[in-house]
Amino acid sequence: MSSISRDVTLIVQSTSLSDFQKIKQLKSVVTISNVAELALPISEIDDSYNVILYLIRIELIIAHSEDYSKLPDLFRELSLVPYLKNINSSSVSPQNFKETYIKTTYNDNLTDYQYLIQNPNNRKLLDLINKKMLLVSNLPSTDETYHDLNRLINLKILELFIISSYDFRKKNILKHLQEDMKLDTDESSPVTELVDLLASGRVIPFDLWQKALSSDFGNNYYFLIRRCMNTSQLIVNWLENNIVLLSKYYISIKISKVYQLFHISSDIEVEQVILDMVVHKKLPTNSKIDQIEGILVFGQEE
Repeated sequence: MSSISRDVTLIVQSTSLSDFQKIKQLKSVVTISNVAELALPISEIDDSYNVILYLIRIELIIAHSEDYSKLPDLFRELSLVPYLKNINSSSVSPQNFKETYIKTTYNDNLTDYQYLIQNPNNRKLLDLINKKMLLVSNLPSTDETYHDLNRLINLKILELFIISSYDFRKKNILKHLQEDMKLDTDESSPVTELVDLLASGRVIPFDLWQKALSSDFGNNYYFLIRRCMNTSQLIVNWLENNIVLLSKYYISIKISKVYQLFHISSDIEVEQVILDMVVHKKLPTNSKIDQIEGILVFGQEE
């Protein structure tokens, strides 16, 4: 048995620690540098803690590794554990921290894998956000033992919100970020400034958006996103959100002025972005492009 396997076994077998304390200690001793030495499952501990160790390993790979090749096998092995199957197929009481932690963490990591790694060209980030909001809604908001888990998932929601394309459902997500999530960020940080601009319906400058994208949330989530997602698509997402805001201030606008307003590189085909937005009904009804004049004419809000 490796040194790290012995350490985690001692933690799990301790009779003086609660499940909350055990999980916290396991997450502190198992790191990206020693997780490969952790041979799972460990026969000396029960299924529930073997599942937790699998989840810690998956979480570390997603957040810190550049090699995701082991993830399919890890998720497959996990899916075969009867204990996890039972938890996932039934309701779990929040009073049972261990089971709630397992069910929430498993689904949080699984959705990251499915949406960002397994299908890197997936543009349905709002669907991923909604899945994470559902996870958070099932966690106690005032119980301190759930503080770290709540914060972990809420930060992912915030990060996904910042980079996602326009969708009318984002209003509900913004409300969640403002009312239900307590952001532990400095008031002068680009993230706080960006959320304030979004809340007041103002245009997001590209340099501020880039700074927010580079912010250190302590979870390496943007490391994963930048590795798995096309940078050009992320820029298009930023542009979409701003073009929708223009409809509040303009009846029509020259496409050349859109380039000037947002300091957009000529590599970005603004006209094509707008056409896609019209097709997918992201702009007010009856919005259209006058291609001869090079003008976007906004329709009227219903």
